[in-house]
Amino acid sequence: MLQDPTVSTAKIDRHDAWAKRLLAIGNGAEPTLPGTNLIRLPDDMCVETVSALIDFVYKDRRTNYPSYFLDRAILAPHVDSVLELNELIMDRLDDVLKYINLYSYDDIVDPCDTL
Repeated sequence: MLQDPTVSTAKIDRHDAWAKRLLAIGNGAEPTLPGTNLIRLPDDMCVETVSALIDFVYKDRRTNYPSYFLDRAILAPHVDSVLELNELIMDRLDDVLKYINLYSYDDIVDPCDTL
């Protein structure tokens, strides 16, 4: 396995722990809260507001690196949530947008192309 020598052991351990937890959630092995099918996320994985989430994910939005926005995403469960998030994010980018070309592609996914 190739590893970046500049990445600290602590960071690698955090990533490993996150990967194991994500697998446990995906496999249904993460313990649920009594009487529910909900799981408890650690406090360090939670934010108080949508605004705080946007600030965390896009903290350096004035960057000149084209890949900056390609490497970040906020996932949402419903189209309405996505539209709301996009509007909030775009409002914060008004001063930056004149330097960035934004392209979008919206199409129905062919079921044959999915897993």
